[in-house]
Amino acid sequence: IRMIDECTKKDISKILYVGNDAALKYKGVIPDICWQEPYMSAKELIDGFSENVRMFGLSKNNNLVGVIMGSKSDWEIMKNCCETLKSFQVKYDVNVISAHRTPKRAAEFSESAVDNGTKVIIAGAGGAAHLAGVMASLTTLPVIGVPIKSSNSIDGWDSLLSTVQMPSGIPVATVATNGAKNAGILAAQILGTSDNEISNKLRKFNFLLLFVQIRQPYY
Repeated sequence: IRMIDECTKKDISKILYVGNDAALKYKGVIPDICWQEPYMSAKELIDGFSENVRMFGLSKNNNLVGVIMGSKSDWEIMKNCCETLKSFQVKYDVNVISAHRTPKRAAEFSESAVDNGTKVIIAGAGGAAHLAGVMASLTTLPVIGVPIKSSNSIDGWDSLLSTVQMPSGIPVATVATNGAKNAGILAAQILGTSDNEISNKLRKFNFLLLFVQIRQPYY
């Protein structure tokens, strides 16, 4: 609770440290960002993410989409995916998982995804972006890949080709480089095939796109 107060003082009132249920009830809100590692310091909580963060503290077994990224720096792109899912009221969680630095954690996540109620995985990574492919190789769930033009990327081409050029039998539905918003829409479309509520929201979204287009002036 002391850590929550420290966050609140810095105007990050919806960032919570979740050590137990009392922490969640303390502020009475669903946190936007939720750390659950008990050994994380208050400084890490306030100053930024770490490789051990798990964000968006919704019920672990009630999230339809698992959003993962290879590095905390990928959040600037991947947050667009989460905002899109939120607009369709699709429940999701977010994890920082590296296919290279934390391979065991990556395997654990993908192999347990079905049992956790996940229906779609969205994986974003830059550079040697093997995260989506690793996920796809270890699960029967659909995997959407988001190639990210990161600081160590060769203008985004390395991450794009690493994500899209999958061998036969291990498909990854790859969107454009930095195309996290489209990844969120595609995940909603997949879910919408068996969920009328999400499907209806997509119809309204498509109508809005059409409305915006026809309102454009002609020159």
